[in-house]
Amino acid sequence: MKNSISILMMMILILSCQEEQVYSLPEDAESLLTDGDTKTWKLARRLNNNVRMNMGPCFMEYRQSFSNDHSVRDNNGENKNCGPSLVGTWEFKKGAKNEPYLRIRHYPVKCVSSK
Repeated sequence: MKNSISILMMMILILSCQEEQVYSLPEDAESLLTDGDTKTWKLARRLNNNVRMNMGPCFMEYRQSFSNDHSVRDNNGENKNCGPSLVGTWEFKKGAKNEPYLRIRHYPVKCVSSK
């Protein structure tokens, strides 16, 4: 019994000392994201500075479209009471631990009133 506990402790120690695996993007990540032109995605969750964003009732209708010219836009403005659409650019970046992520820089959308 004592021997089994020692072996178990050694296995835990060895496993805890292994380096954390970092996800790497596939070579065709951009093509997968944009489908070669523009691809629209429904997001399961959205983070802003590691804080999960609650999108309330607009969540079910929320979509983001990524284009191969690195532009991005969402459909908020097309849905009732969901606020203005996000329009901007996207790029793949690497974090402090070399982990890849998708960075979106948004630009304010100017409202145009029809007369």
